[in-house]
Amino acid sequence: ALRTQRDRRPWPLAAASPGPAETVAAALEATADRARQRGGYAAAARALERAAQLSPEPADRARRLALGADAATFTGQLGWVQELAARVPADTSDPAVLALAAHSTGWALSQTTRHRAALAVLLPAAASGGQNAAVALVNAALTAYHSGEEPARRDVLRAASRMPLAADNPWRIWIVAATDPFGQREELLESLAKARTDNPLELGALGAAAWTLDETAQAIDLLEAAIDGRRAAGALGGRGAPFVPRGRAYADQGRWAEPETAAAPAAAIAAEGQVELVAAGTLALEASLLAVRGDTAAARDKAAAALAAIDPRQSRAIARPGRPAAAVAGTPAAGPPGPAAAPAPPPGPPPPRMATTSWRTSSSAPCSPATATRTTFTEPGTRWRTSPRRRPVPAGATKPARSSTGSPERSPEGSPPGWSC
Repeated sequence: ALRTQRDRRPWPLAAASPGPAETVAAALEATADRARQRGGYAAAARALERAAQLSPEPADRARRLALGADAATFTGQLGWVQELAARVPADTSDPAVLALAAHSTGWALSQTTRHRAALAVLLPAAASGGQNAAVALVNAALTAYHSGEEPARRDVLRAASRMPLAADNPWRIWIVAATDPFGQREELLESLAKARTDNPLELGALGAAAWTLDETAQAIDLLEAAIDGRRAAGALGGRGAPFVPRGRAYADQGRWAEPETAAAPAAAIAAEGQVELVAAGTLALEASLLAVRGDTAAARDKAAAALAAIDPRQSRAIARPGRPAAAVAGTPAAGPPGPAAAPAPPPGPPPPRMATTSWRTSSSAPCSPATATRTTFTEPGTRWRTSPRRRPVPAGATKPARSSTGSPERSPEGSPPGWSC
């Protein structure tokens, strides 16, 4: 009966093999190919891992391990990805196989708070060329965005300038939007309008770029299309990143029910695979929602958990939304202990809803509150005010965009806390 079930037959043969058997290993690799086409990435990775164990030739073993690590990235099991990829270099010197393994390792690191370690793997993988070079740089841009460090931003931009990608290529749009949303905003908006793709991963990159550029409605459309496409292809597990910007985009529009629907699956994906950045980003999103709704106790807990999951000075993209949520909830953000708190004032009206709009000044403008960050308050009890998609720009500033630079402690250029100059 198993002869008619080609995807099941290799497994009992593998169990019965006393040692390496290329025929069985090849059958398992074919099973993995079919599983991947159906969206069964976990099954594909398991089959490739077993095929590698049965491979007589080191080169075949390394190739199958690299393919298995690549398939495992879609499961979100970061430890499994790194374990498979780490076994590749011992069995091969093939640059293409090593680059694929490095890309998988870099992707796994890019989902953690180990930003510098991720860039140390991803930037060389991007420079090595090959079919995964652009995607490696996409993940490097994500890492640079999360870290907010100026050297990382420059390194990614320099690598992007050497990569032959068209202006309307979705990967290039995200890379530049994540690292230079102010300096190249107008060019990015033109490229965003011209970009066309049905690839769910590329749609996700375009959606994240649109959100970074403050094009909220467009970001929601693109991110929803990306999530729907990934779900249809069975590739949603382990790739929970689109849920967090989609949730924040919903909140930007004042659609308070929808962010919860975005946070729940992101939290589940993050918990299953221990995806640190998605977990911390989801906690920060939930803290913001709870704070605006007046549930200060729950917001304090969520904000504290988000800030405790990262180093706020190294993961600025998460620290920036986490700290305002903590402030609105009435709790100090993570930092050195200070003097004892004053007695709580008597109960009063709920705190005002707060939204911040960051403006990047020109290089010649002085760094001051007037030319850096403008904060707008709405009346207590009203919805968090969202700015229109096309809003006036102060003198000396360019169109606003979201950036992870400007640490809550001190910006990379030495500006006072909270300013983006």
